Amino acid sequence: MLSRFRDGLIYPENIIKYRKDSIFLVLLIMIIYASIMSLNIIIDTVTYDGMDVYTEELLEESIVEENINCEISDSVLLCEEDTDHLLIEYYGIVDVYLNNDYQVNDEYSGANVIMVIYDDEVFITTGGFSSFSLKISDLPEEFHNMSFKEIEDNDLFFESLVDGIDNYMISHLALWGTMIIIIFIGLNFLLALFVALLTGYFIKNRFKIIPYKETFRFGVYVSGSTFIMLGLMNMLGGDFLFIFVIVVINFRQMSRLTMSINNVIKK
Repeated sequence: MLSRFRDGLIYPENIIKYRKDSIFLVLLIMIIYASIMSLNIIIDTVTYDGMDVYTEELLEESIVEENINCEISDSVLLCEEDTDHLLIEYYGIVDVYLNNDYQVNDEYSGANVIMVIYDDEVFITTGGFSSFSLKISDLPEEFHNMSFKEIEDNDLFFESLVDGIDNYMISHLALWGTMIIIIFIGLNFLLALFVALLTGYFIKNRFKIIPYKETFRFGVYVSGSTFIMLGLMNMLGGDFLFIFVIVVINFRQMSRLTMSINNVIKK
């Protein structure tokens, strides 16, 4: 397997030797490349220790700055009057409501995740389909006692909110972190598959006597340097220079591979 990585990166003219490789081996190599392309997400997830300053600023801006006559006391939501109030509107990703007379509300829509704090529970709906609930008492202690009566210019409220979210995310890192990593590896696998299929098509279009299943393998291996450069671009922050380097490297790899195929065909 290492020889395939080496030849894909350094000696693309040797890739022709692997045209009969098992499709399972080819897919495994694509998964490895997809993992390399996802390294920035993997590192950020594994080393997560709380929200960064930018995310905190976004969260603070998404809080509806109105004083609400409600509080959470001993893990139970208490309100002085009937309340159905939007507390947080986080850019179409998460909406958080306070409701002391919880009912299924058709107006709870627009965000990917809807959270409704009711009585001693938090009801969560994702994508408008799956629903589940969490006991407030099972959440970090910052959420067990919290007042919404003085949200405006209340630094203590915001600090408690951030600390509670951070503690919950860190304590459940293995669950959500694994899901995030799998999702991004899957997305990058699809990207790698698209690049390999397209590259294989171009090679097939030029060398029509070669079966497409073989040119697809060529497409996977010859694009290895492109996948690695994409991984570096994701980690370091992409700019025009990275794109230029990717184009130059890809041209070099394809040129050497096509020369090798031409030599074999002429024999």
